[in-house]
Amino acid sequence: MTATDRSAHIEYIDGMRALAVLAVMLYHLDPSLLPGGFVGVDVFFVISGFVVTASLASHGQETLGTFLRNFYTRRLARLIPALVTMLVATTLVYVLLVPKAWFNRAAESVGQAAFWGLSNWVLDRQAINYFEPRAELNPFTHTWSLGVEEQFYLLAPLLLFVALRKPAVHRQCQVVIFAIAALSALSLLSCYYFGVAKGARFVFYYLAFRFWELAFGVLMFLSLPGVRRLSARFGTGGRVSGVAGLI
Repeated sequence: MTATDRSAHIEYIDGMRALAVLAVMLYHLDPSLLPGGFVGVDVFFVISGFVVTASLASHGQETLGTFLRNFYTRRLARLIPALVTMLVATTLVYVLLVPKAWFNRAAESVGQAAFWGLSNWVLDRQAINYFEPRAELNPFTHTWSLGVEEQFYLLAPLLLFVALRKPAVHRQCQVVIFAIAALSALSLLSCYYFGVAKGARFVFYYLAFRFWELAFGVLMFLSLPGVRRLSARFGTGGRVSGVAGLI
């Protein structure tokens, strides 16, 4: 990480993410240990939105081209080595040790799509319920949430560049923040409506129905009372605290 990125690192966020992941792991190990543990995924998405905004805020002085290039460079450097290592190792173990059967027919296509951040699309297209054997016994099912995040990364810097740039333009910041809030509300309402009308599986895998969770983390960063202290730590001065006043 650069010095700016290190200054934007918040230690307690790592602890919160660890707790969210632990909750999901306990639920998968034995649902009776933590019946609501699957909510850790939702918490993780909110934290991701917060962290991505914090990362972008520390680069608010850059031009749009540099802003986008540096963001995607940081994301790729952070994600790709671990992702490729995990996928290659899992693929080797799967090919060598797991016989083909009805319950793992989707594994190969999901694993291939995971390299491109599209495993959630493949899982949804194959009508796999996350809590059925075909998903639970698929060694690549867990990559769906990373796919949602990676797709959010395509939108986040474009949505936030104006709101986080220095010097700030009050009216432009206001428009961007209200646009994010409106999109978040639309995503939440769509999730509820289609979840009731078509079932939870229909809204489980897609970014459109998860956007509100990530966006809530974005808006949380921009609106927290302590954002003045955070923004000083991120090197943005009073910039972000001024944005917070727009919400």
